Amino acid sequence: MKYLKKFESIFGHDDAKLISGIEFTSILKSLGKEFFSKSEMTTLVNLMENSGRDHMEEEEWDELGWSEKIDFYRIGVTYLHFLNPTFGEDNPHPYEVFIQKCKDEWFLVSFYQEDFDGDEYYDGYEEYYECDGFECVLDLLKKNKAV
Repeated sequence: MKYLKKFESIFGHDDAKLISGIEFTSILKSLGKEFFSKSEMTTLVNLMENSGRDHMEEEEWDELGWSEKIDFYRIGVTYLHFLNPTFGEDNPHPYEVFIQKCKDEWFLVSFYQEDFDGDEYYDGYEEYYECDGFECVLDLLKKNKAV
């Protein structure tokens, strides 16, 4: 592992890999969930607070409507879930960002937004990513302007 870290420090980490929803579920089942480290948790909390979001407890989060959740996030010991506001008038639904830490320093990240045709919502945009390491997750979030 020490040599792998040295290799990554010279050449950088891999980019996030786009995967299917089925692969996302399969990887999560096979690897299992893992706790965020203290530094990962601190970094994620700082990112959320610096982007103007406040932390919500699970019960409080569930009581809010979609539009009220935009400035809030919820974080557990293995996951982070937050909503990003939509910038287009054609779809008022925010997109959801979900990060799950798995064993062996793997992370799964999903982006989802329902489509809106003016009258009703239906399944829309979704992307799933597999990240090898925490730096890969941070790069993906920045690339997608999620933080």
